Amino acid sequence: MSDAGQLHFGCKSDLLSCLEPLQPSIDSEPQVDAAVLDGAVIVSMLKPVNVKTFEEYVGSVFMPYIYSQMSKVHRLDVVWDCYQQASVKGLMRVKRGCAARQQVHSSAPVPRNWQEFLRNDENKTALFCYLADQMCIKPIPNGKVLVSTCGEMVKSTQCSFDASNLQPCTHEEADTRMLLHAADIVRAGFDKVVVRTVDTDVVVLAIAFHDKIKCTELWIAFGTGRHFRHISIHDLASALGPQRSCGLPVFHSLSGCDTVSAFVGRGRKTCWDTWNKYS
Repeated sequence: MSDAGQLHFGCKSDLLSCLEPLQPSIDSEPQVDAAVLDGAVIVSMLKPVNVKTFEEYVGSVFMPYIYSQMSKVHRLDVVWDCYQQASVKGLMRVKRGCAARQQVHSSAPVPRNWQEFLRNDENKTALFCYLADQMCIKPIPNGKVLVSTCGEMVKSTQCSFDASNLQPCTHEEADTRMLLHAADIVRAGFDKVVVRTVDTDVVVLAIAFHDKIKCTELWIAFGTGRHFRHISIHDLASALGPQRSCGLPVFHSLSGCDTVSAFVGRGRKTCWDTWNKYS
């Protein structure tokens, strides 16, 4: 179960090739009431082209994307990762390398190498807080609600917004925290929700917790470019049934995830076929 003492990493996304035949994904955009965005994914996609400062980045790149997403929904939640020093995930980030620390404020110059800048946890923490602040002071269309996490707390454009179910929150990753926001969205009266991510972990967690979130439709807007599609979580959860849906995170872990070694020479498809032999 290891590669010369190191974790053996399989391909996490192989799990989707096992799941999607149960309920094929769709290319068209579903009609939903609310959306939850993985902020780190959005920032990674929205590279600063033809801008010099972070203020210009917000005005010319980041906020136009946020406005475009808000035009499709009544409520938009942006969830950011937190970076804890004493963390198992911290070991993964160390392996990916680290960049120099850079200041983040309105007049500060945007780094030339965006991806390199995002390899520093302190850079990302400062950037995420800055963007959260900027989002919530910008004007938004009437009747819309914008919510953003900022560390363990939550900010909103709506003065009367009840964040008691969302803060303080000690979740380190947006993966789990996005589902907390999806549940709060349903409590607020919206029953069709889409979650934007590029991580298979979120698909697994969404299926496992679909029954607890209790929304009519839960979609995952997954991938980028030509691989982008919408995955119907409510249909997948129904096809798997309640027991397998709840057991999916365990299966995902045992067949290889970020912090658990995969079986050498036994891919996810083999594990899936084996699981399916048991009722």
